[in-house]
Amino acid sequence: MRRKALDAAVTAFSKGLPLYPQNRWMLLGMGEALDGLERFDEAEPYYARVMAWNPTSADVRFFYGKHLRTAGRLSEAEQQFKKSLELYWNVAALKGLQSLAKAAEVPAATQ
Repeated sequence: MRRKALDAAVTAFSKGLPLYPQNRWMLLGMGEALDGLERFDEAEPYYARVMAWNPTSADVRFFYGKHLRTAGRLSEAEQQFKKSLELYWNVAALKGLQSLAKAAEVPAATQ
């Protein structure tokens, strides 16, 4: 059921993005939906576009960090969470950093 919902989201964002190509929430939504489907390489360009258009947004940096964490790119995720906090202190980025710290504490064999 989750997969169907994410597929439907990708379809909806695919229809909306040509109408609003610079809308950050649509770009982030498409990236998040693709991440949910574990299509990380396909999601990356959406995050890149929104970052190019809005590089000083703490929200955008947080969502990009979340994408990187989900994709297993932990050191890059840490950089984005820290940048998000530099731009504007927010609980989401702080929790993102905390989740990375907890993941580092767990031995790789148990992950």
